[in-house]
Amino acid sequence: MELLQSFVFDLGWVFFAAWGATLTALAVVAFKPDIVAMAGDSNAHTDRR
Repeated sequence: MELLQSFVFDLGWVFFAAWGATLTALAVVAFKPDIVAMAGDSNAHTDRR
């Protein structure tokens, strides 16, 4: 494999890793209220004993 092909291959992995991290961060920001509400609901029924 030539150096240029290796560089393009590595650049592709870096791009997709950054893209995945961006999508994960956006999903956490967008759905944080739902996640927090679910976590609060799951703990609420255990404290009522």
